[in-house]
Amino acid sequence: MFKVYCASHGSDVLLGFSRINNMANIDGLIVIELECYDGERVRHYTGRRFHEFEMRARQSSGEA
Repeated sequence: MFKVYCASHGSDVLLGFSRINNMANIDGLIVIELECYDGERVRHYTGRRFHEFEMRARQSSGEA
């Protein structure tokens, strides 16, 4: 199960493995694309480079 934020629902939802559409390992950053029950496509990021990716995203958006 994956806990992901769905913009259509405006909240977190739990999605099972059957909801996976695509998965990629990009140099240690694992990107999982899932489809919510209402058809919204969401991404879940994990892997050994996730924190590095998250920090870069925060810096580019102006968050500290």
